[in-house]
Amino acid sequence: MPQQSWYYKNNSDIAYDLSIYHGDESGHVIIYSNQAIIIIDFGITTDKSYSFYLGEELFELSIKIETSNRSYVLKNMYSGSKISDDSQNKYPTEHVKKALLIVTMSAILGLIAFLLLLN
Repeated sequence: MPQQSWYYKNNSDIAYDLSIYHGDESGHVIIYSNQAIIIIDFGITTDKSYSFYLGEELFELSIKIETSNRSYVLKNMYSGSKISDDSQNKYPTEHVKKALLIVTMSAILGLIAFLLLLN
């Protein structure tokens, strides 16, 4: 289970679901994008940063370790902006609206086809 996750959609409308797992006792780190592991590191007990590409954009994920707290910051190095933690609202409402529209249209078309078959 990820300790933190981010949802990022680039300018080409490609979505990335990025997550980090950081073992409490072992300090082992696994970073994965769209369920594919992109970085594994072992025994991380001090601050560290990782750089990687999502598509054609360079990102940096920083781990800050204080006494009993850990924080994770994801930054788009191209734009310089930080990506907010979207684990609470992982999928934007536009995706929900599109999915709802597709389901509604499919139901209407199915009903029309059914009524035409009855006649």
